[in-house]
Formats: sequence, structure tokens, C-alpha cells
Amino acid sequence: MGLKKSSMLFLLIFFCFCTSSLQATESPYSFRTELTWASQYMIDGFNVGGDTPVLQTSLTGDWLTTGLSFRIWASLPFDRSQKQFDEIDLFLLYSKDIFKQSRYSLNLHGFYDYWFYPNSKMQRDGFGDLISTRTKKGNKFQLGVSMPKLIPVRDSFLIPSYNVYYWVYWHNDRKDSYQGGAHHELLLEYYEALKPMSGKISSQYVGVTGSINYHDGAFGVRPRVSHSTLNLVTGAYLDKNLFVFNVTQQWSYEKTVNPENETWTMLSYVRYL
Repeated sequence: MGLKKSSMLFLLIFFCFCTSSLQATESPYSFRTELTWASQYMIDGFNVGGDTPVLQTSLTGDWLTTGLSFRIWASLPFDRSQKQFDEIDLFLLYSKDIFKQSRYSLNLHGFYDYWFYPNSKMQRDGFGDLISTRTKKGNKFQLGVSMPKLIPVRDSFLIPSYNVYYWVYWHNDRKDSYQGGAHHELLLEYYEALKPMSGKISSQYVGVTGSINYHDGAFGVRPRVSHSTLNLVTGAYLDKNLFVFNVTQQWSYEKTVNPENETWTMLSYVRYL
């Protein structure tokens, strides 16, 4: 087997091993694995790796009594000639609900993410020899607040949120090339339960989310309102399995973030262990 396929094979084996070996128990801990096909990798308005479809997988552990979670996440382009866009992220997440019984209840949430690209692209030095560039890596922080019961609609709620993401990043690890900065997001979400299409489906839902986003200069982009998104999603639970399909449209306003509008799809399988 070629080396260019080894990373993808490893993640598939890792996913299957975790699914088969971890067992759900009556404990304050829970685990889930996720496997996603995406038509392209979009994040924070940025197109990572062009229009190449990607395989994304993760393992998440939740400490239910504290609101803390840990996640290992990876993204791999199917086109292995683009393996310089392989990405691995290590997350520490937190979520806390306050005033739960009130219409003005709040959900406070945040995460820390250490991300890196393990397969740096080769380039030629001044003598014409192929050398590896520095591994691209950085830190990302997120803080957010949402109001899950503020706006009742039908049998559900329209949920407003504000999120801020901040990158700590030095280009090529040079101390004189700091390119950190923030991304601000205003988000509206709505989800509604559906009558299951089959007796094997325990529950089913549809949802729509929309956002408007502002970048303040991370990675050297021009500070301004950068993009807006509209996402349609549907999901179905079958016992301990969840299947989710997404379609997302992005309208891009700042060319240094993304030069064109984007449309992409995602199909995900989640296994609760």
C-alpha cells in the first residue's frame, strides 16, 4: 500500500477500533465517535485546500458532571496529493447552563484548540534540494453565549448566540510575524422535531442556522464584515447512532478571507458509545 494512503487508513482503523472497544457505562463519562464526508473543508469563512472533498473524524469524551469535554479531531483530503492540508486538532471544551428554568436562561461555552498540519509541503532550497517547510501550527480560543429559551417559535425556540474565536499564531514560527486575531460571529439557530419516518428511528429533526461574521485581521486578512452563512440540516437517531446531512451556503464579502461564494455539503455518522 502506498504511503500517501497511510494516514487515511490509520484514521479509519482508529475510528472502527474506538467504536468497537469503548463501552457505555453508568458513569459520569460518555464517549462518541464521528465520521464525516465533506465536499470541501470550510472553517471560519476560510476555504482550506480548495474544492477537494475531505474525510473528517473525531473522538470526544464528556465529563458530564463538570461540563468539560476532550476531543481529538482530524481532517484528511481525499486527494492525497494535497496531504499538506492534513490537519489534527486537540480540543478542551466547556459548557455551562445557568438560569435553566428561566426564559432568560444562558448557555456559556468555550474551547481551547491546539491545531497543526503534520505533513508540511516540500520545497526547493537555494541549491535545488527538496526540504521540508516548518510544520504549520497554532492555538485557537473560543468563548460564546447563547439564549436557548428566549424566542419561542411553534414547539421549539429560535436561539441567538454570540461567539468570538481568537487565534494565537506566528507565521512560520517567526517571533516577528505574529498573525493572531479574532473572528466574531452572530448566530441564529432553529431546530424542530419531526415525526419519525420509520419505527426504527427513535427521533428525527430539521434545523436552519444563519450567521454574520466579522474578522479583525487574523492571518493578515483585512478587518471587516467577512461573510455570512445559511445552513440547512436534518438528522435521525437510530438507537445509539446519529446520521446528519448538512447543506451550507456562504456569501463572501472580504476577498482576503475568501474570494468567492461557496456551497458545500456534509454527511456525518455519530456513534454514541
